[in-house]
Amino acid sequence: MHIKFFHTSVIDRGKVKKVSKLRTDDGRMATSEEDMCNVAQDYFEQLFSTNAGVHEPVLDLMSQRVSMDDNIMLTTPITKEELHKAFFQMQSEKSPGSDCFNPTFY
Repeated sequence: MHIKFFHTSVIDRGKVKKVSKLRTDDGRMATSEEDMCNVAQDYFEQLFSTNAGVHEPVLDLMSQRVSMDDNIMLTTPITKEELHKAFFQMQSEKSPGSDCFNPTFY
């Protein structure tokens, strides 16, 4: 009795969560699998595509956080001495980042 109830509830749940139609941008209903795939694809392509808008007004509202001197310092190439100093300041058996590789690995 309990097994029959479980199987019936699983089958019923699968029926409830099935997408049977999607509304297109122009208001019509897509009901075939091919049409629904096209509607979904168009939606996500539009959602994740770049929008060729004007961004300057938004950027003008943001305050500058990095000074020109700091920017010059941050964009200069790293020297071997700086790399050597930073590398040897790390603890050899601890991972400094999310990749889980410690300085000994490198």
